Amino acid sequence: MPPKALNVLRVCVLAAVLAACSPAAQSNQLDANLQKWQSQEIAHYKMKVGIRCFCPFGSQMPVTVEVRDGQLVSVVDNAGNPVSEGDPILEPENARLLTVEGLFESARKAMDKADKTTIEYDADLGYPLSLSIDWWRGTGDDNESATVSDFQPLP
Repeated sequence: MPPKALNVLRVCVLAAVLAACSPAAQSNQLDANLQKWQSQEIAHYKMKVGIRCFCPFGSQMPVTVEVRDGQLVSVVDNAGNPVSEGDPILEPENARLLTVEGLFESARKAMDKADKTTIEYDADLGYPLSLSIDWWRGTGDDNESATVSDFQPLP
């Protein structure tokens, strides 16, 4: 391929990547995946969630959560111990990352307010597989992320 054509191709690929990362595209992607998730009508599920942040509960990650109708039913740490009330992981600003519904809400809020938000979705069910948020550029202790694994619908 001639060098000029190669440069044109590079510019086109870069433009496509940047357009896909635009706030509008990211919002549309969230809406489409939220709709996909809601169409599944999964009211009861279990999954592992790993949260990374400047938080006191890193050694408990990942936790296994059971959720019914968008509410936490149980949270068990990586050693198999139930997480009890009063644990920092259950404080609202942290617990919001422990349900699919909370991950969608957190992603929407982050897209509106954070410097950078990255989200990956499950191709079949639409729930967020990972959410990474950098609230303020240049500040190292404001980043947070959550990853979901072992998702399992329950009866």
